[in-house]
Amino acid sequence: MGNDLFKRSVGIFSLERASQEAGLHWECIAGTHFIPKLVTEFLAPLQVLVYLFVIWCLCMLRRRPFHFDKALNTVAAVWSGLLITITGVTMKLFIYVQMPNGKKMVRSIPELERHSMEWIAFCPAAFGALLVYTIGFLAYVIHSVWTAPRNAATSPGFLVQYRFAYSHLDPAAGGGAWLRLLFPLALCPCRL
Repeated sequence: MGNDLFKRSVGIFSLERASQEAGLHWECIAGTHFIPKLVTEFLAPLQVLVYLFVIWCLCMLRRRPFHFDKALNTVAAVWSGLLITITGVTMKLFIYVQMPNGKKMVRSIPELERHSMEWIAFCPAAFGALLVYTIGFLAYVIHSVWTAPRNAATSPGFLVQYRFAYSHLDPAAGGGAWLRLLFPLALCPCRL
């Protein structure tokens, strides 16, 4: 009973799941066109931040301490585990197949033609998502590598906040954390 209640309460943050809980069908709300699906997929990684905000609010209501360094480490650990998937979602507009009639269609959305007006309209969103979700996260990790020799010794929360990257490495050695994240990211085009 408790586990089912937890699943239902966490699932409410998903738009599709929330509409099902309200007794509505997602297709009735968003339609069958690919645009709502694409927007939902581009915004899905932000759910982690929504969950973090809800936990922070609950801690404030219960007057419990909220350990920001541990929370950032948890979010970054989830993000690094999903980095290839998130990058694949942001790059899905650029993977296309050529149809027998010569048109180039997006592989994951066959009704979307490459270089059409709708495709061009979504390119800034795809580039923005790639910039924020992938490049932003890599910049976060590279910044930690750059400042690790100084901050590991002086900042008490540094090793807690970046434990996802340094759990198997010596922070004074540098370099290895971002290489560990770049290797699977280099495999992302093979996955797509």
